[in-house]
Amino acid sequence: MTFPIIQFDSVTTAKDWHQLFSSHQAYVQEGEVKVSVWGTGDNRALSLTMLANAQKAGAVCERYVFDLANQEMRGHQALCHLVNSVDYVLTDLLKVLKVMDFSRGTVELFGFKVRRVEEPAIRVFSPFHLDRIKPLTHEPKKWTVRHVLRAVVNGQYDALRCSGKYTDDYDFDAEVGFQRGRIASPLAFVQKIIEFPSGWKAYGKEDGVVGISCHTFDCNEVHVNLGAANAA
Repeated sequence: MTFPIIQFDSVTTAKDWHQLFSSHQAYVQEGEVKVSVWGTGDNRALSLTMLANAQKAGAVCERYVFDLANQEMRGHQALCHLVNSVDYVLTDLLKVLKVMDFSRGTVELFGFKVRRVEEPAIRVFSPFHLDRIKPLTHEPKKWTVRHVLRAVVNGQYDALRCSGKYTDDYDFDAEVGFQRGRIASPLAFVQKIIEFPSGWKAYGKEDGVVGISCHTFDCNEVHVNLGAANAA
């Protein structure tokens, strides 16, 4: 599932957290972190991904994953208890995490289990570091997925559109027109490919059109124009 790119300057109040929980994921400038919330009811989960190294080759990004189930509370109640423990200030929660010792694996924080994992930074998207994805200086002889991402991030195209998405439910696909048409959120498209790259491939077509597809069920095309200046 693709979520829109939602950004916060900071997260310091209960209202901020409520908006963030409703967003599924959001990027927070203060602290440079992606906050992800998923699941429903008692099965809510939370992760915090540090973004300072996003898109740096050879680097890693730390991600903290919270198990929000304990004997006393679950789901939304657990989320509220966690953020209330730091007076709703996200950066204070990050400070606590950074001084904790994860060398032996999972640790306990405010009654919840937390684990730290390292993600390859090249597979972490950040709207705060798009400058690390450089524009194309010329059209490549053989297109790669990375070439397409560089063109999209830097607005080097005249059109970016979905040419068809296909599931096992043909009737539904036909009803929604196979989701063909302009891609409304180019950055969400880029994020999806960066963070879930398996199966994606790019191929040149003709007249400046480049196809980029995930296997055969998510097909898209970019009308490349290196002189264009579309805002991603």
